[in-house]
Amino acid sequence: MNIPDQIKIGGHIVNVEMVDVLDNDLVGEANNSRNVIRLVKHYPQSQIEVTFLHELLHMCFYHMGIGMGEDPHTERTVEGLAQVLYQVLVDNNMVK
Repeated sequence: MNIPDQIKIGGHIVNVEMVDVLDNDLVGEANNSRNVIRLVKHYPQSQIEVTFLHELLHMCFYHMGIGMGEDPHTERTVEGLAQVLYQVLVDNNMVK
């Protein structure tokens, strides 16, 4: 999967940064106020790709006004969607 340096979501430019480490041993995080997704580059590629989809979905939900705050139900939904979307992309040869 080609993870871009920038992606447009709902008319907003979101920067994607590859970093060495994040707080709390996270693999990725989305910061809606700064329009940035940060991913730790020292994980297996498949884990980075799923995490990118996960954080991308958080940003999409945010711009749709869904899942504001730290609702654990929303977190489960986002993670489930990220996993199944990644499986679809892999199973249909859309991820290299």
